[in-house]
Parts: sequence; structure tokens; C-alpha cells
Amino acid sequence: DHIPEMAELENITLALLPIGEGKTAMNPNSAADAANIIKPQIVIPCHYEIGNNSEQTFMNLVDESIQVILLR
Repeated sequence: DHIPEMAELENITLALLPIGEGKTAMNPNSAADAANIIKPQIVIPCHYEIGNNSEQTFMNLVDESIQVILLR
């Protein structure tokens, strides 16, 4: 989950953020918010269903200074 303590993290090189609609993953909007708060150099979304546009939504919402890598 996107939690307030994320704002305290610094110097993050790589973040893997789960994206989904269930109880174990953030939706694409929450995951993008989390990425924008922790500001990793690279973020890799995981656990998303390919083809339902959640990865594209996530990519569109992540700050341009963060490199997004999709693993397929």
C-alpha cells in the first residue's frame, strides 16, 4: 500500500511496485503516487495483468524523471 512513511525514504535506486485491483496490490494510480513520492531512479511495476492498460496508466502517471521498465 501507499503509506505515509514512504515520504521518509531517500536515495532509492530501484523500486518494484505491485499493481492490481485486489487486497495485495495498489491500483495503477496509487502505485504511481507511491513512485512519485519515493522518487526511485528506476521503477518496475509487477503483478499487473498484461493487456488491461494498468501498466500504461501507471506509466502515464509516473514523473518523467523516473525510468519505468516493463518486464514481460
